[in-house]
Amino acid sequence: MSALGGRFIAIPVLIAVGLASRRVLDGLPAKLAGDALYTALLFALILALRPRARTSRAAALALAISCAVELLQLTGVPADLAARHRLFRLALGTTFGVIDLLGYIIGATLCALMHALLRPPRLFFLLRPSAATIRARIAAPDTLVCPPVLHRDALACPPGHLRLFAEATVAGGSLARVRETILHFRHYPPWTTVHDTRAPATPGAHYAVVVDHLGVHSLNMFAITDLADTPTRFALTLGTLHAHAEAGEERFAVEQRDGAVHLSITSYSRTRHPLARLGSFYARQLQRRFLREALANLERSAAPVR
Repeated sequence: MSALGGRFIAIPVLIAVGLASRRVLDGLPAKLAGDALYTALLFALILALRPRARTSRAAALALAISCAVELLQLTGVPADLAARHRLFRLALGTTFGVIDLLGYIIGATLCALMHALLRPPRLFFLLRPSAATIRARIAAPDTLVCPPVLHRDALACPPGHLRLFAEATVAGGSLARVRETILHFRHYPPWTTVHDTRAPATPGAHYAVVVDHLGVHSLNMFAITDLADTPTRFALTLGTLHAHAEAGEERFAVEQRDGAVHLSITSYSRTRHPLARLGSFYARQLQRRFLREALANLERSAAPVR
């Protein structure tokens, strides 16, 4: 069944569940459930009519319509119409209630979260994604979200994106060891797993990284956009694909000069997935943690062997 067909089927299902909730539940739970399902019905209608609408915008529009109908009840017009036909009573209600606004907010929030979790490509998993799921995601066609710029300008940062930068110097360090570490993504922290790293990174290749978020896993895709490799300098740049919770680029670089290796990690990004936007503070802290731990791993790989 197509996603569009599923949205149309959801409409009568939501109507039936909404009517049933009034009979099964009582008091405040019945009121909140009915209001939440009213907004969910509007959300499904919007997505059925505008399949390409962004989840956040569809949820915001459903919430706005719900609140507008509730405010309209202050005029008495819905009550007059409800007296003429039951359908008007179901669609417009009769009396204004502040608690109804809470139900609408709950409905819009749950719709946005559920749609974000279930829509393809699925990015978040309660259980670690299987090897077959990861292989299928790597093999699926995908394109870059942002045009590659970091390989030309390490200071680049498009408007609305967060830029992060970290650097370190290791006296007497080995560029060759750092190069091998980056090529096989061994500098990634233990709470991330990159697939497939058996062969060295090559420009254009697609990779999947599974991130453990306190028991919940995300599966994100990126591609190698540039690889610079000379006897004294090595840099690997990657960009996020559409099957990624973030939009941006990241560059790992090492340069050997003056008897030391100079390491740097540069990135810019913005949140794309609705769950990433909702947890943007957590996402930013995770990015900064990744930066610290990845740089520390590069320093260890560069350190002289004693």
